[in-house]
Amino acid sequence: MVIRARSSAVARSWSRRVRPRMRAIEHAVHNELHDLTTEPGLTAVSDSGFVDNDGVRVAWYEVGPADAEVTAVFIHGYCLSAESFYSQVNDVCRNYPTVRCLLVDVRGHGQSTHVAPAQCTVRGAADDVLAVIAERAAEGPLVLLGHSMGGMIALNLLRRAPRQIFDRVEGMALVATSMQRFAAAGVARILESKTLGAVYRACLKLPRRL
Repeated sequence: MVIRARSSAVARSWSRRVRPRMRAIEHAVHNELHDLTTEPGLTAVSDSGFVDNDGVRVAWYEVGPADAEVTAVFIHGYCLSAESFYSQVNDVCRNYPTVRCLLVDVRGHGQSTHVAPAQCTVRGAADDVLAVIAERAAEGPLVLLGHSMGGMIALNLLRRAPRQIFDRVEGMALVATSMQRFAAAGVARILESKTLGAVYRACLKLPRRL
């Protein structure tokens, strides 16, 4: 029954995507998510731009005073973007107005460059964040905030950060980062199934569609 319900949901999703009108609606929704004026999404951005990291165009956003003493670096999770932190950023602005929020779209996410699957690594994403920090937060204390995959990226960043960045990290907040619960329950074994292998190969062949 569950499999039938899921199959039906997938079929409905694909039927919507192949219709021109629905694709136009999805395109409009995507644009609204990144227009920096409507919620859900960042609405109080003081500056934004891109940093080149070895050919990867990495998007960044800043909220808060440019001369802030402390910079909070937000690193999003898998299949999300920097704008997923809009509620947390609003809270920081209300309660800690002297803190600057620096948010990064890691490679393959948000407004950053889409790259080949082989380049979508935690190490590569950590390098993206390091490049943004080096250009946009070259001095002053740093607090790293990572959600899910972003927590893994933050830990990788900390492990390989140059001394001038490592010494400035005053704290970290990691949210829903551990995979231990899933691994202990055997969920990770699903990744070794033939079905998931077929899905992965399909993604490699048709990345834009899948």
